[in-house]
Amino acid sequence: MNIKIPLDDEKLLAQCKVETMRSGGSGGQHVNTTDSAVRLTHIATGITVKVQQSRSQHENKKTALDILRKKLKKLNQVKKIRKKTKIPKRVKEKDLERKKKHSLLKKSRAKVCQIS
Repeated sequence: MNIKIPLDDEKLLAQCKVETMRSGGSGGQHVNTTDSAVRLTHIATGITVKVQQSRSQHENKKTALDILRKKLKKLNQVKKIRKKTKIPKRVKEKDLERKKKHSLLKKSRAKVCQIS
């Protein structure tokens, strides 16, 4: 998936759904009265980021935008194609020799049947 990531915060915010809510945890009365937590949902990809680190909504929004940018960059990265490694000839020969020895060992354990 190749998505253009705007460098400007305002343009990136235009591509997102922004929700504000009261954050939980420590912070006392200030946290209980202000909507400082921010959740950004990138509409095109559905990636969601929620930040409630700071008491300031603006700082949380800036942090959420940074995290969203990192996630979008990770989504845009193309994975390298894995090349299979070739097994050396010497290793193949050694493996075949081991199998032959094991085969002979198993054959020697077989019961000998006498037909009368």
